[in-house]
Amino acid sequence: MDAETVEQMFADYEALLPKIASIQDFRTRRDLLHMTRSCENLRNDISKESVVCRRLQRPTVKYLEYLEQFRRSLDTLSEYTTLALLMDH
Repeated sequence: MDAETVEQMFADYEALLPKIASIQDFRTRRDLLHMTRSCENLRNDISKESVVCRRLQRPTVKYLEYLEQFRRSLDTLSEYTTLALLMDH
């Protein structure tokens, strides 16, 4: 994955946060915020591993795995957020 794709995934993640904050139901919002912590941890891991990639001048397997996990987590979070927003109104 190129840097633009990674930055777009991070931007998509950031765009979900205000939507989650606008959910009225406490339990639903709490569950979604728990999922965001998982995404945030993966985002930190990607950032740390990108330092190694720059040093080696190639993407590592671990970096690519983190990106794939983040992409899957982001897709799931996005789906659940959409469902929660639909049920909330």
